[in-house]
Amino acid sequence: MKEIIEMAELRRRFKLELDIMAEFFKTDDLKMAVLTSKNIIKIFEQQNNNFETAVKTTNLNRNLYKEIIAADDFETKAILAEHLVEFNSELHIFKVEAAGFIYIVYFPVNRDRETKNQESLKLFKKQFKAVLDDIYRQEEIKDDLSKKSLENKNLAKEKYFTASALDSVPGNISILDKEGNILYTNSSWEQFASENGAISKNVGVNTNYLKICKQGAEKGNLTSVQAYNGILSVLNDEQDSFSMDYPCHSPLEKRWFRMYVSSFKGIGDYEVMILHQNITKEIKAEKKSEEILNKLPAAILKFDSKHKLIYFNQKAMNLFELSEKDLRRRFNNLKIADQSGDDFIDKLNYAAVNRKRIEFKILISQDDFKKHYSNYLIPEFEGEQLKNIISIIPEEMSSRNTNQKNQNQRNHYLQLFDNFPEALVLLDIDEKIINVNKEFSQLFGYEIEELKNEKLDELIVPAAQIKEAQELSHLVLTGAQIEEKVKRINSQGEEIDLKLIAFPVLLNNNQIGVYAIYREIDKV
Repeated sequence: MKEIIEMAELRRRFKLELDIMAEFFKTDDLKMAVLTSKNIIKIFEQQNNNFETAVKTTNLNRNLYKEIIAADDFETKAILAEHLVEFNSELHIFKVEAAGFIYIVYFPVNRDRETKNQESLKLFKKQFKAVLDDIYRQEEIKDDLSKKSLENKNLAKEKYFTASALDSVPGNISILDKEGNILYTNSSWEQFASENGAISKNVGVNTNYLKICKQGAEKGNLTSVQAYNGILSVLNDEQDSFSMDYPCHSPLEKRWFRMYVSSFKGIGDYEVMILHQNITKEIKAEKKSEEILNKLPAAILKFDSKHKLIYFNQKAMNLFELSEKDLRRRFNNLKIADQSGDDFIDKLNYAAVNRKRIEFKILISQDDFKKHYSNYLIPEFEGEQLKNIISIIPEEMSSRNTNQKNQNQRNHYLQLFDNFPEALVLLDIDEKIINVNKEFSQLFGYEIEELKNEKLDELIVPAAQIKEAQELSHLVLTGAQIEEKVKRINSQGEEIDLKLIAFPVLLNNNQIGVYAIYREIDKV
């Protein structure tokens, strides 16, 4: 808070009080000193035409502020007299404290009016105190209103920018207060509600979204149960965020959405943001991938970053007698066949920490016999964060003596491979080349023999495309079939625009491999 003299609109009111006092005491030498908590004292003269200008400013070399706060009027004069000559003469004096400042009013003693002066001085001191308190109280109210106005403006601005930003987010967004009431919805939320026949008052601003979820939960809707518990856990600060996937089919199409709930504090009454995003393409891609995984001659298991089982294909279900109740649980049913003493969780940890594929043997009991299987663990990352780990257990190959039959099949396979009309390459699980056909050799300008056992990506992938190529390889090795437009380079370093088609296969040695077909774009 400022001292009174610095506040122009209030200075005139205070100066009027001093003028009345000077007239009453018949003095033309009335002065006022203002002492700050930093021990700076300013002296102002009532008769000065420029009253707002101090006639003297002094930095006191001692902490007089605390002494004067505790002193009475007589003691105040004595303390100041030690430092300022103005206070050495006989004076009428009183001090008033307000808003952290000490106001000291003084003027020379007039012996002719002594009795009247002493009685009246007390009344003026009381009046001054009331005036100062009133001025500062009004100023505090004004400051509070100004701050609130600024806060409201800033809040409105923040809400405006927030709304603008959230309108650009691909998804349906609402923001709730502590009670679960909707305070804000973005345009996508409103549009989705309108297009799907929802009444705006049921899902719009001022609706209690938490209550809607609770009502659905009470009717036995499992999605509503999950949503209600998830939102409540974030509102109660039990967790920072929550997400869930759920179906939301319309009469015309099957759709799936993902709901994110996250803390959104710091802007007014905003508490929680809810985002619904359409993940139909993602779910359909997953289902297509699962179809491919179910056709693979291998048991496939998928684990999340906490090593809990999140997916298994049909062969894994049959091999380990799994059911839905096994999902979201630790899976430790695999006995490791080596002498390391590790269990399956140890192997998962090793693959995650070392960020690489690993292979080891496992023992599975079937029909009173223990059988050895190969197991491949492939960790998948999003940036630096572990997303999941895929376990691939190829089916056991027959050990019957069918050498002649196998040789005939191999000859037939080689004929088909070599005569395939497009560039074709077969890779092992480490992405090393097992075989290429003539079309591949001609397209990339390499001899067939110089390609075998080489890493394909190191030969034909441009430096700028390495990361993308690694991601595509990972997708195929984890069961996906891909079709992508890519850039590759030939043996001369020339770039070629190609269409890549790749899919996983089971090799004769019971390992997962990859077939990749490269097709020139102008031939597509």
